[in-house]
Amino acid sequence: MPNLRKTTRVVLFFFSGTGNTWWATRALAEALTAEGLQVQIENIETISPEEAATLAGGADLLGIGYPVYGSDLPEPMKGFVARLPRADGRPALVFCTQYLWSGDGARVGAALLARRGYRIRWSAHFRMPSNLTVNSRVPGMSTSDPQTIGGFRKRAAANIVRWAGAVARGKPSLTGMNLLSRFAGSWQRIPYRRGYPTMQDVIGVDGDRCTRCGRCVALCPVDNLQMKPDEVQTAGHCMLCVRCYNFCPEAAMTYRGRPHNHRRENLYPGPVDGFCPERDLLGREESPWCTTVTGSSGGSA
Repeated sequence: MPNLRKTTRVVLFFFSGTGNTWWATRALAEALTAEGLQVQIENIETISPEEAATLAGGADLLGIGYPVYGSDLPEPMKGFVARLPRADGRPALVFCTQYLWSGDGARVGAALLARRGYRIRWSAHFRMPSNLTVNSRVPGMSTSDPQTIGGFRKRAAANIVRWAGAVARGKPSLTGMNLLSRFAGSWQRIPYRRGYPTMQDVIGVDGDRCTRCGRCVALCPVDNLQMKPDEVQTAGHCMLCVRCYNFCPEAAMTYRGRPHNHRRENLYPGPVDGFCPERDLLGREESPWCTTVTGSSGGSA
């Protein structure tokens, strides 16, 4: 495939639970723009299916980005891809964010896009900090240290710039597509998919800590949290993004009935200083929870 033209229009759709994929998408857009391409990014939570279809239809190159959960896609991204109009061979790229490894996390999304008629030319995995602060028993499975988070950003930014260069040159660059990667990913994905129905009710609310401020209800991407007269109730269809858990002002969310243990690790604050999900993910500029300016999307620690 030859170098992409300077008039190439790239549309990147993303889903992000606590900000990692949001940051990676912005960094990728900046890198592709520096290569001379025309780039637009859209959060699938804030765009209508009709708008998404129009953008996808007018794109020369379409991309999707998402965090991997058990070497699988978040449910909202699965539904989004299924609704895309058929593409008849149009080129596409897929990237995912992960903490350790996913084996073939990008391949799973690529397979869904291929069913819609897209031709996958580029796929990538970008390592980002773990946001699993839900009292993980595995050492190192969560971090809130700014220096550590900055180190992840710096390494990911370098990888994103290199990958963007391959995209702009029209040089295929595929990660997670071989049989070994698929086999490795299946070790996570098979048990994850089997256990997913039972995991959809693992997040709860500690009534003693909850002040009923409503932030968790407003942030939930799948309406799993509902404000009742005396409490916040869960509806049993959590999609495990842990957005409510990490951004509750009172740390009132629970995991399997246990409140957060701050002695083990603080809540994940997002990928950059001043990250605010209402503003940065959902575009709600007037949110009372957003009191600081979001930090740079660049790679410095």
